[in-house]
Amino acid sequence: MWSIGCIFAEMITRKPLLMGDSQIDQLYKTFSLFGTPDESSWPGVSNLPHYKATFPKFKPCDLTAIFPNLEVEGLDLIEKMLCLNPATRISVKKALEHPYLFEVLEP
Repeated sequence: MWSIGCIFAEMITRKPLLMGDSQIDQLYKTFSLFGTPDESSWPGVSNLPHYKATFPKFKPCDLTAIFPNLEVEGLDLIEKMLCLNPATRISVKKALEHPYLFEVLEP
């Protein structure tokens, strides 16, 4: 679902959402946009093998600044697709039932 969210974002903006030039740069770009995960936003994240408590602490950005022309339902869907915590990220089934796609896909 994360990848679909990135593709969706790219289709909207016509440019890559997170264009890192290395693994660590990719993480920093991701964290600077969505906020650095911690135990309150992603329980268990500090137990992941490459998690570092020393990662810079970024606050999440307002996605309306990134997607100014996307309506409220579209912003809601993309925010749910690009949730860092995979346990709370929207599922494909729920995404297909989302009001934004219902409006877009309705015959």
